[in-house]
Amino acid sequence: MVLRDPGVAWALWDAADALGDHEAAGRALAAFTTLADRYDEDFHLFGHTPGDLLGLCPGAAGVLAVADAPDRHARLPAAAALAARLRARLLDRLPDALAGPWPGGLLTGAPGALSALLTAGGAPRDWLPCLGLRRRGSLG
Repeated sequence: MVLRDPGVAWALWDAADALGDHEAAGRALAAFTTLADRYDEDFHLFGHTPGDLLGLCPGAAGVLAVADAPDRHARLPAAAALAARLRARLLDRLPDALAGPWPGGLLTGAPGALSALLTAGGAPRDWLPCLGLRRRGSLG
């Protein structure tokens, strides 16, 4: 299975986990690993605004939030590595982005990017279900 969207791989794993389907969960983790190993921030993150590059949708913060899920819930090393790269990218680029005009919306604004960064660092996860990500551990 080849996927280009980390959110799809996560959704497949999450559904398989909820259903107790270990075979499907394994395939979803393999797909996420392939995606994470080949994820190129300079190619996959594109646009001209901080929201494009760093926001929850479709930027680095969104991919970080998704990568953090299989890292936490499936203990997937490739997800941990991708999350670490995206955290570093956000920490490097957020100061300049925050110095300029950046809208205040959740999906493309600074609040979403900062929320994803803080959550990946251990802050409460109560807001994640609005993104289709779980707050707590395995369901099944």
